[in-house]
Amino acid sequence: MRCKGFVAFVALAASAQGCSGRGRVRKYDSGYPENEPRRVYVADVDRDGKPDVLVTAAASVRWLRNEGGERFSASTEIASGAHSEELALVDLDADQDVDIATEGGEVYLNDGAGRFSAAEVAQRASGGTAVASGDLDGDQRIDVIVGSSSGFVIFGNAGNGRFERRQSESQEKVVQMVTGDFDLDGDQDVLAVSSFPVSSARATALCCG
Repeated sequence: MRCKGFVAFVALAASAQGCSGRGRVRKYDSGYPENEPRRVYVADVDRDGKPDVLVTAAASVRWLRNEGGERFSASTEIASGAHSEELALVDLDADQDVDIATEGGEVYLNDGAGRFSAAEVAQRASGGTAVASGDLDGDQRIDVIVGSSSGFVIFGNAGNGRFERRQSESQEKVVQMVTGDFDLDGDQDVLAVSSFPVSSARATALCCG
């Protein structure tokens, strides 16, 4: 028998002094077998003003719709792909709802009611390890950055649901990325955190500066 993977919801008891630390724990079926769920995200998927839950596994994304009163719907699969554990939840088509970009370079556009369709991504990255987003070229459209075992790739948002491979940077395996104006020049930059096998020479350099 295969066990189910659950999402646990904890409602803390509030008081005038803040959270008491005591609360109710509710479990909701993630829709995945035991040990398959990898990440959990919160976003208002259907624009009803209530935060929903997204659960990812190695190859899909499932949505638990917030029905209010600490109730969530049965999970439904809204996206699938080769690498979908890590997500960037951002409005990629400027229609005021949450879209999805995955670490595998897949992009799914939301119609505002929680129905997602795959966008066109040219020369999609392989071996994805991380994903981030930001307007890197100043055209008012949000681009997607995908990290991999050999660096990261920038997919420029060309509009009309199309993303073009525009630039790649080679480095060690990327484990996380964020965007921001780190050099204060008025545009968005990419900060990538990498991991690497440590040799004795590298360990000495890291240790002793």
